[in-house]
Amino acid sequence: MDALHMPRPQIQRSEWLCLGGEWDYKEDPEAIGLNQKWFDGLDTNDRIQVPFPPGAELSGQPFSSSKVVWFEKTFIAPDWDTEEILLTLGAADYWADIWVNGHLVGSHTGGYTPVTCVIKHAMQTGENRMVIRCEDPLTWEIPRGKQGADTKWPIDYDAVIGLWQSVWMEPVADVHVISMQYRFEYALNSLSVLVRLSSNSNGLVRVSLGDAAAAVSAEIAGRSEVKLRFELDDPRLWSPEDPHLYTVNCWVGREDSQPDKVTSYCGLREVEFRRDGFYLNGQRRFLRGILDQGYFPKGWYTPPSEEELIRDIELTLELGFNLSRKHQKVEDPRFYYWADRLGLLVWAEMPSGRVFSSQLREDLTRQWMELVEGLQHHPSVVAWVPFNESWGVWHQTSRPEQQEWVRALYHLTKSSDPTRPVIANDGWEFVVGDAFTLHLYQQTGEALEQALDRLIDDPVSPIADSPGARVGAIDTASLTGLPVLITECGGVGFDPSADATEEAFAYGEWPEDEASFKHRVADITSTLNNNEKIAGFVWTQLTDVAQETNGLLYFDRSPKIDVAWLSKHIQGLP
Repeated sequence: MDALHMPRPQIQRSEWLCLGGEWDYKEDPEAIGLNQKWFDGLDTNDRIQVPFPPGAELSGQPFSSSKVVWFEKTFIAPDWDTEEILLTLGAADYWADIWVNGHLVGSHTGGYTPVTCVIKHAMQTGENRMVIRCEDPLTWEIPRGKQGADTKWPIDYDAVIGLWQSVWMEPVADVHVISMQYRFEYALNSLSVLVRLSSNSNGLVRVSLGDAAAAVSAEIAGRSEVKLRFELDDPRLWSPEDPHLYTVNCWVGREDSQPDKVTSYCGLREVEFRRDGFYLNGQRRFLRGILDQGYFPKGWYTPPSEEELIRDIELTLELGFNLSRKHQKVEDPRFYYWADRLGLLVWAEMPSGRVFSSQLREDLTRQWMELVEGLQHHPSVVAWVPFNESWGVWHQTSRPEQQEWVRALYHLTKSSDPTRPVIANDGWEFVVGDAFTLHLYQQTGEALEQALDRLIDDPVSPIADSPGARVGAIDTASLTGLPVLITECGGVGFDPSADATEEAFAYGEWPEDEASFKHRVADITSTLNNNEKIAGFVWTQLTDVAQETNGLLYFDRSPKIDVAWLSKHIQGLP
């Protein structure tokens, strides 16, 4: 299987048309385009390279301060004998409206989940015109992660607007597969496959699993989803050492209709947290994670190429990490595919908003559940994180409605996917979750260990000595039986090619030289690897980004110091 075949590796069809490349582009700072019917055609000489957002070098357009931007693409209708045609925008930030030949075919809210709509009814023979309007309200009442808005923290970056993932069309049957989910039971050697369809229907679904078992079939019987089960003899399990993927073929047939045929894949593995740590296929593993912001030279929010995305995963593994915590971003689907193939564990985290409101509660909940639905497919994804720290729920200790939202998302996530751990809010003011996770940026091993011991003994104590520091857990939270992880630490700023500036952001004072940097990293990682009270850690961070200088790599992915030295200390090797 080759991820280059389709931008969506987990559900592939034999025919599809990429709509990337050059598009017409127009900013709409006064938001007049709708009234002037720009969806009938843009009057512009500006061009943009999709799927790179404005401001990315590869887009060909400068960063846009406009809250509304428009895109237009003309294309020739493919000669497809098909009942329906799907259009998918991998991601469009933030509100998107889509027209084909002047017909509104779809609207979507959210910058991190795919936009999919049927468009055959609006298409015509020969040349067709597609127009997309994107609006970013630049408010913290929506999920936006590290994208700056009407205010900008020292850890925020330039915002993104518009198309930042692939755009494509594909022919499908009227009733077609929209997702496939896999749940493997390690003790029973049993795999269940949930096939979700575009609408309720009658017919037959047939699924085959590589060479492991014969095909299994099930009647749809008027439903929009069907579950099939495989009993496996001697299955080859997925693990970082052997990230084996089984090819899956699915066929959906109905009377007097075209069949839908898709190719997928799955990895057979089971994960859980126990009191003493993280378990994969019944074996305990110490988690050594890296915080990865997911920004790229030249592409900004979008990886410039497949090779550079793969290289990020390879570098993570070379540095000695077995886990990536994708921080405040949902990555391109190809990232999760290559994590599946290369054996990198991933924590999936929802980009946060920062102002608790009805809009944030509704937008974030909807998008989070869409993400949980879409990423369940991947064996590499081993935990869900709907909230980072208290972002967007700043007053959990005094406002019950904020606590209840955190609890609700924990349980809602569990209802959608009971097979993975959920850390409802990661880092401080723990409310509910399957692990007690802490963000501790003390800059010596001794100080880090002291803070950890204090929080284990008294979880409602502050996580740091600084004024206004948040507590580790709210006083009503239950921590009984939970493992402890330090899921942000380190954050040591260093750039041997430059001096520290006021704009540069890191935790603690800059080390004076490389020797001082190495000493601090060695001191902290030694404490992390030799502390039996924790089940793992996440180091901040993989690369420098913008003003943040606490990466182990520069933004261009070149290492600041010897990778072999770093790998040895990250893994706690002698």
